[in-house]
Amino acid sequence: MVIYVGLSGTMLSGKGLIREIIKKNFKTYDIGLSDMLREEADRRGIEKTRDNLRDLADELRLKNGPGILAELAIKKFQSLGDKVLDYDVIVIDSIRNPWEAEALRQTFKRYFYLIFVDADVKTRYERALQRKREGEEAVDFEAFRKSDEIEFKGREDRKIEDKESEHGGTIDYGVNLSACLRKANVRIINEGSKEEIEKKVVSLIKKRMEEVKEHIE
Repeated sequence: MVIYVGLSGTMLSGKGLIREIIKKNFKTYDIGLSDMLREEADRRGIEKTRDNLRDLADELRLKNGPGILAELAIKKFQSLGDKVLDYDVIVIDSIRNPWEAEALRQTFKRYFYLIFVDADVKTRYERALQRKREGEEAVDFEAFRKSDEIEFKGREDRKIEDKESEHGGTIDYGVNLSACLRKANVRIINEGSKEEIEKKVVSLIKKRMEEVKEHIE
């Protein structure tokens, strides 16, 4: 039996740490939606700044549907065929739009489990100062906080009317982490020791596996 664990969360909250914990404790196949964005940026010759990658993701969602990145990931999993059963956990990292979470949940049903990772904004800013990554130039705290708030609440200019729906409504094709949080099964505050976080993550995943197994039986 394999379960699909999605990872979403705020900037520098520690999604990478959660990903590594899962890989350490379970036989894991993992993919990051941001990895596919970086590959697309390379194909287009686009500099991989955070803003450029965000705009590229928004463009892909607008042209192909807001769940497109997750749909591409699903195709990769399906291409594995029976080999997918060799794994305990399939990890899908960098979920940043609620439609991505919805596409995964509609496909994998109760086998999909979404973890939202978070930490205090000051803690995450300190991590930003310590980490050097392509496209992430140094910014002051106020600029970091403002960018963080935009990603969490979403942007009004990334919302369009859903003309295909009989009931109307709005489609958000940008980054909207608060909407992802509402779809999450659990929220993990990553401010304790690595050992504490590891114990919690492993416990949550094992519990989910047991719940799915009980439903099957």
